[in-house]
Amino acid sequence: MKRIFCLIIAVVCLVIIPAKFSIAQINDPFDQGTLKVKDEKPLPPEKPYYNETKPVKKEEPGKKIVIIEKEETPVPQAKPVETQIPTVEISNPCNDKLSVMFISLTGNTAEQELDWTIKFINHDVNKTIFVGNIRAYDEEGNENTAYSHSWETKTDIAVKANFRFNKKVLPSKIKKLSIITCSFNGCEVEFRDVPIEWR
Repeated sequence: MKRIFCLIIAVVCLVIIPAKFSIAQINDPFDQGTLKVKDEKPLPPEKPYYNETKPVKKEEPGKKIVIIEKEETPVPQAKPVETQIPTVEISNPCNDKLSVMFISLTGNTAEQELDWTIKFINHDVNKTIFVGNIRAYDEEGNENTAYSHSWETKTDIAVKANFRFNKKVLPSKIKKLSIITCSFNGCEVEFRDVPIEWR
């Protein structure tokens, strides 16, 4: 009996105990002292706190988006106003030695006075030119006069001369002078149909 009992114990030790150890090793999360770590998928990157969505252009099927650029219309620039000298008929018998040009005839509305401005050029040698015997007649036949004056002139150098008529003129009635006459060293020059610019 003792031999049979010992034999049973030996079989149990050889068969059952090793089987238990094998099962324990299979279920043991540790393999030969090495910790097995469960494989995990990488987490997706964190989204930024701000909205990064971009606008999406929606196109309808069968239609094309056409961008038409608007042409800028150029703004016309105002041209500088040029002062135009009115055309006045001038009769000058001494034009070979003297050039005479009309500049303006302006009227002061408040003072009822006329200022006459001309320009002349001496084509002769340097000399004194005396402008005198200045007379004017308006549309109604009224006579007006201005004081004489003299200038020391150089050859081919322009001189601007201004004269003020002595008598008062009514702006409401007189719009032009029919004629202005004056003499340059005895040479008489005429200006006809001279308009008045009232200011």
